[in-house]
Amino acid sequence: MTAPIVCVVDTNVAATADGKHDTAGPECVLACQRALAAIRSGGRVFIDDSFLIQREYIGAVGSGDQTPGKAFVRWVLTNQGNPARVTAVEITPKDPQKTDFKEIPPPLKGVGYDGGP
Repeated sequence: MTAPIVCVVDTNVAATADGKHDTAGPECVLACQRALAAIRSGGRVFIDDSFLIQREYIGAVGSGDQTPGKAFVRWVLTNQGNPARVTAVEITPKDPQKTDFKEIPPPLKGVGYDGGP
């Protein structure tokens, strides 16, 4: 028996699952699709309580059932009232654009978030 998946899902995972990143190879796309399917089938995802990540998901892939990314977004929206599947947490913006948050640690040396160095 494996433990259930409990995680935060970056928007790029849903976008990659839908083939929206030209630099992602087929193995990466498939890995993202499998990860989203595993979360939907028995996982739990954390979102913010201000609807920021949901807006970002919708802006990146939309919602619906036509693609793996859209199906994941729809699953999040459908289950956001079910804390066993989707848990909303408070986050603290560090900037007026609400793109950087106190709860997110800085990236490790040599690693960037969203295309940064």
